[in-house]
Amino acid sequence: MNEIDLRRFDLNLLVVFDVLMSERSVSRAAERLGRTQSAISHSLSRLREQFGDPLPVKGGVRMQPTSFALELIEQARPMLGGIARVLSPQHVFDPQNSRRMFRLAAPDFMLTLFADLLERLRAEAPFVAVEWTAPREPTLLEVAEGLIDVAMRRPEP
Repeated sequence: MNEIDLRRFDLNLLVVFDVLMSERSVSRAAERLGRTQSAISHSLSRLREQFGDPLPVKGGVRMQPTSFALELIEQARPMLGGIARVLSPQHVFDPQNSRRMFRLAAPDFMLTLFADLLERLRAEAPFVAVEWTAPREPTLLEVAEGLIDVAMRRPEP
């Protein structure tokens, strides 16, 4: 892989790569992104040159990713999701009318610590829901991807 200078790297290439990895087809990726097949092919060529890897390659009907492409998309998707969240319009939270579901990952014993908070939440945000799950190995990734709002775990001894 070539040394990447983020000041000169076109992050839009990662958006194209994400759609290409989902669709596994240049023509379907072009359609989804509202671009020409030629533009998607050009973006893929730039990515291949930048990373020094063929990334997805033709393999029958669908493009087949290299092991590097699979590793890259696993790392890129949470970052792209984070960027999308940061750039999306911010809405003022109205607790009285919100119907948001908050997802917490924490050990069951912590539920007693939150009893007062949950009672206050019912009073101030009557339509808000809280989903409580036990923390698992991929919990930090779920937080990064926005699937879990808050994660807590027991401290290591």
